[in-house]
Amino acid sequence: MSYGNNKAYAANVNLPKVPFLPEYANKNGDRLNERKGKSLRLAKLYYLQAERLEGAKAEAMKKRAGRVFGCSSHMEMAIGSGGYGYSLFSHRCKDRSCTTCQRVRAFILQNKVREITPALIEQTNAKDGLIFGTLTIKNPPIVELKDYLKIMSKAFARMFKRKEFKIGLGGFRCFEVTRGESGADFCHPHIHFLLQVKASYFARNSPLYINSDKWAEAWTDCLKLEVEKTGRVFNISDYPNGKAFVKILRVQAPDYTRENRKYATVEMLQNQDQIVNYILKYTAKEDEGSKKALVQNDAFFFEYDKQIKNIRAIAFFGVYKKLISELPPREYNEKEIRKDLNNNQAKFYSVIWDDDHKYIAIETTEEEALNKKRTNTINSIKTTLTAQLESKNYILDIMIAAMKKGDFLTVNEEIKNHNILADRTYKTFKRMEKAGELVERKSGFYQPFHDYLFKSVIYEKMESIISAEELERIKKEIEFNIEVIEDNPPF
Repeated sequence: MSYGNNKAYAANVNLPKVPFLPEYANKNGDRLNERKGKSLRLAKLYYLQAERLEGAKAEAMKKRAGRVFGCSSHMEMAIGSGGYGYSLFSHRCKDRSCTTCQRVRAFILQNKVREITPALIEQTNAKDGLIFGTLTIKNPPIVELKDYLKIMSKAFARMFKRKEFKIGLGGFRCFEVTRGESGADFCHPHIHFLLQVKASYFARNSPLYINSDKWAEAWTDCLKLEVEKTGRVFNISDYPNGKAFVKILRVQAPDYTRENRKYATVEMLQNQDQIVNYILKYTAKEDEGSKKALVQNDAFFFEYDKQIKNIRAIAFFGVYKKLISELPPREYNEKEIRKDLNNNQAKFYSVIWDDDHKYIAIETTEEEALNKKRTNTINSIKTTLTAQLESKNYILDIMIAAMKKGDFLTVNEEIKNHNILADRTYKTFKRMEKAGELVERKSGFYQPFHDYLFKSVIYEKMESIISAEELERIKKEIEFNIEVIEDNPPF
């Protein structure tokens, strides 16, 4: 590319040295460039697929390609003194095959595990050990992948209900799918899991200990039951030694050596990200150069893409599931963000994807970067609030229709649903208040800058059945407020 002809970046690229991101973020700048390049190649595959499709399907695929193409094209970044770049704000496509978005998901889950660790230690034992496991099944045809992932998920849950497997206190599992070696139309799905077990599990001659053969027998039994439930035949001769392949390992500490055999414990989860990444790395595997790479311009990849839709790739279980469900919604906390940035002696950059397939980093200020992050956070909360208010109006429509028919059983049932949603809506308004946009008053939430009040009637619970006329009035109030929220003012 001729930098002199690129008007958008002429002021920067004509400097003696082009300010490419890796110059500043020397720890992860090149990696971010690589991931963005992969996103562009993925977008190209989607565009090519759109040309093969027709009508609404073609249009949907083009839109998807556009989202992936624009993913992380512009980021506001803080780069610490150690040369590591932290994204403060960017628009992401959230596509399941986008490497950048997969890494972000893995980071969020890693952070959740870190957040629950203190409660985990309190409710279990800081010295409890960790097991890393892999569970497999005979390679199924790619067109049956969804069915087999559901079978494996049910077999996994069934196995941990067995008496001898109640040694597991909780953990998380993820699906990984690769291309199978048994034919071009076959895939290789398997489960990776991290399991917390009591410290005494690893003691010499422990009655709790389960060897690999027992794991394999139990997994094969549970698979057989779930496969046969679907009307399929489970052929034991498909498996060597009559058992599905299973691999069970004790998780080593990050500083493990042959001389110093140190193993991971639960208390390490708070500060040792490598342990959690034992599992999460499989959800964001970057194998583009491999012949087995999933993301290729062929029928297999697009069938895989169709099969994994609505499949939960990562799931928590046991005490981990309970504790994560109790985590409060993430809130915008500028004070904490500033504290973290100051600790890292961060400098701030607007990072823009250049025509030469590299990120350019343009120096900016902390205020500009955080303002963009704050705006993005507010817009995200607004989207949630709009969806909740629309759902409330849908419930009110059901109630009004039921009242006209005299169906008060339905009305009572919908009041329960309404009140659950009212509680969630109120919490979303509180999130907006913590972000500095609203102030709570007795009559509702007040927006000072535009002197606007969101009346409490739009998030209050119903104590009893009210008239259809009153429901209509609430409905109109909600509709008006949806318009206000979707407008740029008052936010």
